[in-house]
Amino acid sequence: MKWQALPLVLVLCWSCKKDQSTPPPAAARPAPTPAQLETIRRDSIFAAASESIASATARRDSALFKTLADSMSALETMLRSSGNQESAAPILLKLGRLKEMASRWMTAGRSTGVDYAKAHSDEYGYFDPDGRYYYNGRQWRDLLTRFPQSSLADSARWYLAHMERGHGD
Repeated sequence: MKWQALPLVLVLCWSCKKDQSTPPPAAARPAPTPAQLETIRRDSIFAAASESIASATARRDSALFKTLADSMSALETMLRSSGNQESAAPILLKLGRLKEMASRWMTAGRSTGVDYAKAHSDEYGYFDPDGRYYYNGRQWRDLLTRFPQSSLADSARWYLAHMERGHGD
């Protein structure tokens, strides 16, 4: 008896499936309401504005980093001309501060500063988990090596002790 009911169940299932409605074609769908159109327009304006803000921020960051890089370059020129004189100590301290400040722009997802960090691999290390380059304190260590008795040596030690670190630092 069980097996005799099977054809009946199959016929019922087929007839129910046959009567199910199908969604209307795209051309037959109703047009968006004015409120829906306003939401779509507002969202697209917001998206365009946020893209504009992002590009303006990138341009500003690029200009700021260029100014910072120019300042570091000027200090490096002064450092080369000062040689091994005591006047190099404050230059090393300031240069280290600028190099550390520059590392804030050196995130792998952003182009600002990453090329600089790659070109100065003896001063910056890359930390993969957070995608950033970190200043390694090279100028401050140089100050401590060359001028251990300088009045600025304590400041260099403090900066080394309190700088942000990636792995291996």
